[in-house]
Amino acid sequence: MKKIIILSALSLFLSLGNCSAQVIVKVRPQRPKTVIIKPTKTNRNKVWKAGDWKWSRRTNSYYYIKGHWARRRGANVWVEG
Repeated sequence: MKKIIILSALSLFLSLGNCSAQVIVKVRPQRPKTVIIKPTKTNRNKVWKAGDWKWSRRTNSYYYIKGHWARRRGANVWVEG
């Protein structure tokens, strides 16, 4: 009888030794303030394109393209995504 109690206590102790703790953080950090300085327009045939992320197939990751003035093409109108 003592062997059964000792073995059950030992198995309980060993099963508790394999537990691991988890930490869950539910508070999100504040977003950094973004300051966009749009340079002056150099030509009336140009339109401002804001910065955006693009996918690179070569590196399999995103990279950032800064905002810039682009040439207006015909009667097309640039609409930000």
